Amino acid sequence: MAANLVVPSDVTIMENKCKVGERSLGFFERIGLLGTSPMLHMHYSKMDKKDMRAVLKKQYPAEITSNELDICHHRQESVRKFVVSKNYMWGTAFTMTGFTAWSFRRYNYQSRLIALPFVFYGGTFVGRMIGDVMTGRNAESDRDRFLGQLPGKVYYDPEAAAAAGPKKTMNSAFVFVKPHAVNDKVNQLVSTRLTEKGFKVTGEGTLTSEVIDSKKLIDQHYYAIASKATILKPKELNVPKDKFKNFFGLEWEEALKKNMCFNALDACKEFGCDSDELAKAWGVSQKAGNLVKFGGGFYCGKVNMNGKELLVFNAFFMSMRGEFTKPGRSIHWYTVEWDAAKLSWEDFRGKVLGPTNPKDCPKDSLRGEIMADWKKLGLKSEPNVGDNGVHASASPFEGLAERMNWLGKQCKQDSYCKSLVAAGIKEENITAWSVDPQVKIDASGKKGSLFDQLEDMDAQACLDKCKALQSM
Repeated sequence: MAANLVVPSDVTIMENKCKVGERSLGFFERIGLLGTSPMLHMHYSKMDKKDMRAVLKKQYPAEITSNELDICHHRQESVRKFVVSKNYMWGTAFTMTGFTAWSFRRYNYQSRLIALPFVFYGGTFVGRMIGDVMTGRNAESDRDRFLGQLPGKVYYDPEAAAAAGPKKTMNSAFVFVKPHAVNDKVNQLVSTRLTEKGFKVTGEGTLTSEVIDSKKLIDQHYYAIASKATILKPKELNVPKDKFKNFFGLEWEEALKKNMCFNALDACKEFGCDSDELAKAWGVSQKAGNLVKFGGGFYCGKVNMNGKELLVFNAFFMSMRGEFTKPGRSIHWYTVEWDAAKLSWEDFRGKVLGPTNPKDCPKDSLRGEIMADWKKLGLKSEPNVGDNGVHASASPFEGLAERMNWLGKQCKQDSYCKSLVAAGIKEENITAWSVDPQVKIDASGKKGSLFDQLEDMDAQACLDKCKALQSM
């Protein structure tokens, strides 16, 4: 029966995971264990001498590199102090009894039979106090004392085991109404539909254009494109020098010295224009064939404006950015959770959110409803591929990256991030991956977009894929 099944306690399991070998017991530890009374367990709420011996024999790494190792070291030291202090208890008790017996040597045996047990019993109390002082146990913290008293074994409890077992990893996404569609009617529609479709809305709020601009939230959101347009300076970019020279007829280093190269953000300042004007000039350059592509989301163009000719990187991004940063604009965001067994991530994007082109969306999807009723909802123009009403994360990892960016979440504050760390994904990798870098995607060393590798996966599958990518 389960009630009679004795199993290792949680702390014992942790000790077995952390140990790297066995250590030899010291002389006083051995004698102290011999002096520890046997125990008859009824509830397995305390440690017996066998449990203490098992704790003391474990060898742990000398360097404490985790909370688990810290617990194991402090627990072992607490047990050691308790065991060694037994030597002082028995030594003091026998010494006091011996002196008393010598003092009573001329008395009759009845007197000794009465006095000696009381002296011995009292000596154990004195010995405990001496032992606590000599081993430092009297100065031990409550935490360490508690760790040293945790039982090594417990009765198996099926209900407690089920509650402590691995919890289901929920799908969690970041959703926001795009700036062109933000108003009370659309916000209410999205909130209502998410609730009706069984999503748990765990957070909701608004981010203004001023905050988006000052914190460069949209730049981080579209990092692969935006890094070349607003975040990095030209000298920090990995420009293919041969391709640059072949197209522009100019050495890359020479262009930098002449101060001809600008990212899109700085180009606006240099030209004295806004993002819309730069976007128009970029379009003229594109039609004239003055643009070169260096890689995915990485373009450079020769732009003429206001009597100046500059080499500008990713100027098209500025119009995208302007949609989020123009005064008076905002996004209205939601964080949502749902059970992957009831709705896959692929269906969440395809059926609940709807495809990128709102004309292709199911009528009951969020983008489909906004497309059908855009006039009633108070939108100024019909939704299109860019302004399609609502954005939602393309994968659980992308949802994590977006919560870290838009909401400033730290890993320890996010349930999915904690699941990734618990599964062995390094926190520094999570941070590096949040900007969609190129990563190795197979054993041959081929590289590809991280986000593309995880797209439309449910939470557990995404976690497993992250582990595989980390091992590449």
